[in-house]
Amino acid sequence: MTQDPEQATPSDAPNSGSSTAPGPAAKSSEAPETKTEATRPAAESSSSDPQPPEAPHDKKRVALLNGACGQANRIRICGQVVDIPVTRNQKFDSWDNLHNLPDDFRELIRPIEDFTMLGVRRPRLQIEILDVAPGDLREGEAGAQMEAAPVLYSSDVIVARDDGFFSHAVDFGSGAVPEPGRYVLRVMLRGIDSIRQSVADLAYIGNSDSLILKNDLAIGFGRLRIIPEDFTGLILTSDIDQTFLDTPLHSTQGLMETLFEKPGEKRPIFALPEFFRRAQHAAPLLFISASPHFFRRTLSSVFQHHEIEITGLHLKYLLSIYDNVIKKFAETMLNLNDFLGQGVGASVERTLKFLGSSVMSLFDHVSYKLITLLENRLMQPTGAREILMGDNKESDFFIFSLYQTLLLGEITGKDLENYLYRLNFLDRESLTRDSARRIVELTEANLKQHGKLNSVDGLWINLSRDEPDAAKMQELIADALPSHVGKNYQNDDRIVKPRAARGGAGFALAAYNEGFLKREDLIAILRSGEGGAYQETVIDQKRTIEFIREFEVRPRASTGDSTNDKFSADEIVAAYSGDA
Repeated sequence: MTQDPEQATPSDAPNSGSSTAPGPAAKSSEAPETKTEATRPAAESSSSDPQPPEAPHDKKRVALLNGACGQANRIRICGQVVDIPVTRNQKFDSWDNLHNLPDDFRELIRPIEDFTMLGVRRPRLQIEILDVAPGDLREGEAGAQMEAAPVLYSSDVIVARDDGFFSHAVDFGSGAVPEPGRYVLRVMLRGIDSIRQSVADLAYIGNSDSLILKNDLAIGFGRLRIIPEDFTGLILTSDIDQTFLDTPLHSTQGLMETLFEKPGEKRPIFALPEFFRRAQHAAPLLFISASPHFFRRTLSSVFQHHEIEITGLHLKYLLSIYDNVIKKFAETMLNLNDFLGQGVGASVERTLKFLGSSVMSLFDHVSYKLITLLENRLMQPTGAREILMGDNKESDFFIFSLYQTLLLGEITGKDLENYLYRLNFLDRESLTRDSARRIVELTEANLKQHGKLNSVDGLWINLSRDEPDAAKMQELIADALPSHVGKNYQNDDRIVKPRAARGGAGFALAAYNEGFLKREDLIAILRSGEGGAYQETVIDQKRTIEFIREFEVRPRASTGDSTNDKFSADEIVAAYSGDA
């Protein structure tokens, strides 16, 4: 049975959650071996390639999934169906299904190679849940394992949007509900519901073995983590640029270089790979990045390169901003009387605000990240706690604080819509009226589902630069929050304040302080960062000890207590130095 497409999010278009409980699939509970960044193999440089790159020969239709994490009756599967160029060799190579890459191309993919991937118009899809954990898939056997895995859930046929995005709420109905755990998602292509797309596909009719012309096949796989309804553990959500990767955001040249970097060439911030390798055993890992959507396959390979098992990866769909401008212009031309109803001056003012906010949203991420956080929260059990990680380069610390204000129901309805529409943080007006309304809708849905409850347990901000520091961040947050919230912000214990962290060492100390990681994890992470760099300073034992002694001990937000009485800088220094 074919349904109307369900609404996808306007932020990165698909949106969903990620994973739950302890760590990656069925792996040993023993702590993994510590690895320093220096021991990580780098991808082969392009200069060593014996021959020039092979030209694309065909296109492969694939479904790129965000991944999902939540309780069984709240799961929403989101993604996009796209056509990606493939060479003749790639066409017949074995593929890594979870990363949608040929096995031999995982360390060679660059974002620029996906720059031209296009959404498929109105594909007809079926979403399935397979009874196999991503961590149990074996190299070279994954395809056969997934083919043999029992299908626990199969949706009705759904139709994606004109841009290929789809969003499907899983409904087990009277069927058996899977137990909490890790599962693989599979997307089956059942055809195309667009004459325009079908005509475009005819260009490949002369190529009898073209991948474009095939239906009734699996085109995408993703990760699903189902967590219990009574789950009260932690879910870790992190930014990527300047939080995990040392991305050069300060220059146009640096940003251009990121388009051509292979997974092994992207430089992580010191000690962060080991931090996430340890953290994945304690909580599901979700990543929300403002990197463009065509970075997906590269970033997915970056995490695999560093042996980090993620549950969700959300990226920003830049074309949706352009599409919204065109759509709004068309609607205006068809409804000129309504547009001019409040007078020419007011109409021009609204138009300029819409265009200005649309352009600014390319560079600012308040709307996109708020929407993604609120959507992910809707899938989580009410008792789940969140750790949010970002950096002080732009607006993460404010977004995470405003998110808490919304969960507490401090501002709702039209008041919230008007506040967001007029919001000007760091001299940026980046929210359109439509984005503001979407955030209001999601806020009210969360309040209805969870009540007035702040799920945030920790807000950790990497000091990618010296300013703003923790005190200045709080000052900026208080000034930007709704006035009745901002004036009491400093003394409001319900809102978790940002904790300044210095790279992987700072994050690890915060995690240990709040009982998220064990002592042996902390020491391993600290040691893994030696030889790395922080703000152009080489990290050595002396610098790490300074980080330990400068660390501010705090109680855990949700309980009022923590490992404070156990946190001893002297003991940590002794253990780190090898004296204990």
